[in-house]
Amino acid sequence: MNKNQISIYLDIETAPTHTKAGRDYLQDKINREIADVRAPGNYTKSDTIATYIEQKRHEIRSGYDQALRKTALDGSLGHLAVIGWAVNDEPTTSAEISTDALLAGADDFSGELALIASEKYMLVKFFADIAQYYESPEFTSRPVIVGHNVHGFDLQFMYKRAVILGVKPPSGFPFNVPPHSQMVYDTMTTWAGRGNFISLDSLSKVLGLPGKSHQYKGQTVTGALVWDMIQAGDIDKVAEYCRDGDIEMVRAIHKRMTFA
Repeated sequence: MNKNQISIYLDIETAPTHTKAGRDYLQDKINREIADVRAPGNYTKSDTIATYIEQKRHEIRSGYDQALRKTALDGSLGHLAVIGWAVNDEPTTSAEISTDALLAGADDFSGELALIASEKYMLVKFFADIAQYYESPEFTSRPVIVGHNVHGFDLQFMYKRAVILGVKPPSGFPFNVPPHSQMVYDTMTTWAGRGNFISLDSLSKVLGLPGKSHQYKGQTVTGALVWDMIQAGDIDKVAEYCRDGDIEMVRAIHKRMTFA
């Protein structure tokens, strides 16, 4: 391993909130939205106003599942399901959450404690594995975290979970660094520019590299399928998708973009 240039390829998969506090927060938010529904000012008939309000409230209630799924994008509420990483050309590795603990969390106090312990262990395992690259004097330069939208999503999500769960990262780990920091290489922003978007799959294909290929029950796996896979008890397939799919794609893209 080249000790003067360390690239840590990082990708995470996440899950919606599954603690009682998280679910209560979401339900309170929905209740406030329902209470705040008002008819447009040009509605004057009482029956028309009542019908409009009821329809809008029904839409909000019906959107609970979608609102729940969206919490997987917010580290304040959602959970880490898989952390995948690889160092330079080393094999990929991962840490996965306990599915039993995750699915029991919101409905069972002991399950919620197990969920917290499992998620903490994932962060501890990841930080312990990479700590040497930040803290050992034998490595002469700071490592670079490499990922797709890693600055805007993965690192932000992990930072929030680490704070909430009380897991300290290695000294110098690039949480909350500016977008131009040389400690992070974001393949999305490097290619598309800050504030623009290109998917990992699209970027890979643009560069003539293989796109996403992992299949699950006849569908190509993307982040949108992860929660369904977890609920079906297939966290191992989610971890495989993260390690052998996204991490390897990011590594190949990074090498192409840096002429390595």
